Amino acid sequence: MASYDNAAAYLKVVKDLFKDQREKYDDFLQLLNDYRAQRIDMAGVVERVKDLFEGHPDLILGFNAFLPKT
Repeated sequence: MASYDNAAAYLKVVKDLFKDQREKYDDFLQLLNDYRAQRIDMAGVVERVKDLFEGHPDLILGFNAFLPKT
């Protein structure tokens, strides 16, 4: 599992990248909250991350570090 420092750094990268598109960052935070509250499963998270970060493969790859190992 990724450490808190890595998660905080990743969130900062996402926030900085979408500084002119605040709704994308807010949508990402809502997605994480929905997962934590069990309103969405991991497959749903992955699909929404792909949609949110379309055109930013580095963000998608970075998010992979936080996925559970299968």
